[in-house]
Amino acid sequence: MKLEILGDHAPSGVYMADFLGVERDDYYNPDEPSPSLRWRFRVVRGQYDGHLICGFTDLVPRDNNSCGRFLGAITGDEPVAGLSVELDDFVGQRYLLVVDVEPGSYIPSIEACVAVSGRIT
Repeated sequence: MKLEILGDHAPSGVYMADFLGVERDDYYNPDEPSPSLRWRFRVVRGQYDGHLICGFTDLVPRDNNSCGRFLGAITGDEPVAGLSVELDDFVGQRYLLVVDVEPGSYIPSIEACVAVSGRIT
């Protein structure tokens, strides 16, 4: 009998992805349940073309938390106090994502996000 593992998650790796936007999410973290933001990307090339990759952060961006770091990565600006942007302006832009899936977990974690100048085909 031949079996194939199915799933929607891309494994650990480096991906080109388009930014789809941010939405509030009542993500359940078993260690600390709390509302969060879901940063959504769609892989645009390779074996996982079309797969969604999401990052989860705190609701409020600060210069020293994951939400502030994501905001800085998306805009290309240093995540400093006072930075204010309209994230809808960045939807559709391309980013290079470094993704890690910890052993025993099935949820990918975005470890790095870097804006890509222009379109790479």
